[in-house]
Amino acid sequence: MFDTHTQISKYRVLHFLKAMDPAGIEKGIMSLYRQMDRTEIQFDFAVHSLHEGYYEKEIRQLGGAVFRVPSPKGDLWRFKKEWDRTLRDWSHTSNKSQLGIPIAVHSHSAYFSGIVLRQAAKAGVSVRIAASHRVNASAGGIRGLYMKAMSNLIRKYATHRLSCSRIAGSSLFGHDWNPDGKSMGIVPNALDLNPFMHIRSTTRESLRRAWFNSNNIEGPVVLHIGRFVKEKNHRFILDVFQSLLDSVPTAILILAGEGPELQNMKAEAEQRGLLQKVQFLGIVDQIPELIAAADVFLFPSITEGLGMAVIEAQAGGLPCLVSDAIPEEADIGIDRLFRLSLNDSKELWVQQIIDLLQFTRPPVQFIEAALVARKYVASSLYPLMKEIYTYGSAEIHS
Repeated sequence: MFDTHTQISKYRVLHFLKAMDPAGIEKGIMSLYRQMDRTEIQFDFAVHSLHEGYYEKEIRQLGGAVFRVPSPKGDLWRFKKEWDRTLRDWSHTSNKSQLGIPIAVHSHSAYFSGIVLRQAAKAGVSVRIAASHRVNASAGGIRGLYMKAMSNLIRKYATHRLSCSRIAGSSLFGHDWNPDGKSMGIVPNALDLNPFMHIRSTTRESLRRAWFNSNNIEGPVVLHIGRFVKEKNHRFILDVFQSLLDSVPTAILILAGEGPELQNMKAEAEQRGLLQKVQFLGIVDQIPELIAAADVFLFPSITEGLGMAVIEAQAGGLPCLVSDAIPEEADIGIDRLFRLSLNDSKELWVQQIIDLLQFTRPPVQFIEAALVARKYVASSLYPLMKEIYTYGSAEIHS
């Protein structure tokens, strides 16, 4: 809700998503939010989680408001009633208190965006954006009927259908989804490049001592950043790392993130006798520092809409070994991203990691130019999003 910290702006955009915790989508939104001109456009957020999100305090400090609605999984009719009330409050209070003109609802909730945007249309919101961030598995039965019904609502009520990659776009919007540069398009997740550039002045040895709880790390550090869910394939990571130890016994594996599979993976690492070699860091704020301290980034996802962590790793110049499920859009063009199939042997994955240990990091100017050219940098993405939010049209990268 609006409070005394809410900042007056020319326009307001309401983002809808589950929670404002640090994951790829949320980090991208926050990178853009911090960098953009908030006197022109202010972000507000509607979340359907009971807990206080990781970024909510910062959102309020930046002048945004957070609205809490009930989860649609418990009672859909109650959700619709509360979402309608939230839309009215957001719109009415913004106008009455002159906090800014409410111009857009930006939904990041996959198929459920259909209902979110239908209600936004009924509330008179002129720009209604459905965003696709992941690859959705096909389904039959009740789930399949739900997906079809929501897809129809998205087609009817979304003024824009945006995606972080072609595969994520066609997964949610259908195979006839064609980035046309107008109402449909590929919009990169935003990245704050400055921390990645500045961290190069810090010595790698001091970073390793600070991050890895040891003053004597001689071996290479394999890093993975990602939520502990089955799609991220942490068991495969443990398999590959265990095989790597046969050739590089001094290697260390760092796993950053949280999620429902975390305890299972800790138990598995203990069963395999790897706890002395694997560190679980939980949620990490200083991603650039962590990337600068590592030697190789390992990201063997089963499915992936984009893989923002892969973008961050390349921003830090870290060589990346990923599965072939990672979209082409994740390659920023600095020759530090390498793909293997999950069907390839563990030995091949291990040998590729060993080969990547020989790579040096490209110059920061080269990385910066590549990221800016692909609009992964928040400062270059903001003009595009401003045009979409305020005018409902823009030349979107396709």
